[in-house]
Amino acid sequence: MLRLNNSIRWRLACAGISTAAAMALSACGLGTGTTTVAIRIANAVPSAQGLDISITGATFVTNVQYKDVTTYGFITEGTNDFVGFQTGSSTVVVPDQTLNVTQTVQTIVAAGVPGSGTTPPMFFQFVDDNAAPPRGMVRIRVINASPDAGPVDVTFGGQTIATDVLYGMSSSYAVANAATADITAFKTGTTTPVVVRTSVELTGDHVFTILVEGQVSNSSANIVAQADV
Repeated sequence: MLRLNNSIRWRLACAGISTAAAMALSACGLGTGTTTVAIRIANAVPSAQGLDISITGATFVTNVQYKDVTTYGFITEGTNDFVGFQTGSSTVVVPDQTLNVTQTVQTIVAAGVPGSGTTPPMFFQFVDDNAAPPRGMVRIRVINASPDAGPVDVTFGGQTIATDVLYGMSSSYAVANAATADITAFKTGTTTPVVVRTSVELTGDHVFTILVEGQVSNSSANIVAQADV
């Protein structure tokens, strides 16, 4: 079970952030033009055995398991140092990395292969745009957090929702029909599936982030469908 630092726990009720983020932050007593940014953490490192995330020397969240995406918490806007420790220890899994966190709402993804010289664990940051979809529809973006999948094309129920998404990158948002259907990641430009998740329910009037993560080479590749709002 992941645990959030008590200093941010009270704020989470205010973090169902939408594009009216400034209004939401104001309603939480943070005002507009403040130095506070809403972020969440996704653990896409399958061998991490849980991550404790420290931000600028303070514990932000603990025990984030592989495939977990936390709820939003708040940090100070600007330059912040992120470190991912193996849960309950001082063993560094994701080394110290300085990120400039300036947009109102972001997802920070830990991804990579411990001990790898080419794709070591690191943090990737993505700005969240939680604007509402057309009524009854869904908005979807894809993040490629799989270090050995290569560029991917992704479909939902046969509809292409993203193409040529490189490792560590995100697609733009696509609009699709709400449905319960398979999500498939293909090697870009081919009909070769990299990973498939069957019977995923994406309910209407919501925004979703699809994470392609893990390693194809050791069968830990996985697809996570996260409802953002």
